[in-house]
Amino acid sequence: MLIERYIVKELAFSFFLTFFTLIFIFFMYSLTTFLGEAANGMLSGAEILTLTIYKTFISLGVLVPLSYFLSLNIAFGRLNLNSELTALRVSGLNSGRIFSIVIGLGLVLSTFTAGISLEGRPWAYGQLYGLKDTIASKWEFDKVREKRFYISENEKQVVYIGSTNPSSDAIADIFIRNSNPEGFEVISAPIGSIDSFITPSSHRLSLK
Repeated sequence: MLIERYIVKELAFSFFLTFFTLIFIFFMYSLTTFLGEAANGMLSGAEILTLTIYKTFISLGVLVPLSYFLSLNIAFGRLNLNSELTALRVSGLNSGRIFSIVIGLGLVLSTFTAGISLEGRPWAYGQLYGLKDTIASKWEFDKVREKRFYISENEKQVVYIGSTNPSSDAIADIFIRNSNPEGFEVISAPIGSIDSFITPSSHRLSLK
């Protein structure tokens, strides 16, 4: 039993070290992906962190078995390098007992991975896409920083808002330039307001 516990401890140490390293790498990769959208004012800090956590949770179905595979190579590579495997076999530990330990731990992790894949991943995907839909449904001016010019995707509108007050939906110093085949028009107003969700998919900008 003492020898089996020693092997389990070596495997567990290698597994958790590998697992948390891979989780950290994946977390940072997802974080940098969302930070690009944050730089454009599309996401807040809380939204970035929440999206990154969901993405990392979804990755567990892949990272757990990958971590176990790498931990087996690391643990037994270290044992072999230090000639501990030879010592264990001399002490009476045969290959069958080593295989049973590896398979036993593998079955435990496989059960955990199956639970994550069958129950956790669908839930996390639902939360992730729900949050993305909520972010996408925001009115665009909620994502616009004050005192900057913004060009629409079709490059036909240029919008400038001097200041905003999200609590009252009030805005000030508005400038809008619309391009059309005949030329362009410029609309400006000292103050205005936002009437959110006049219809399920539209908002109304009122200028005064």
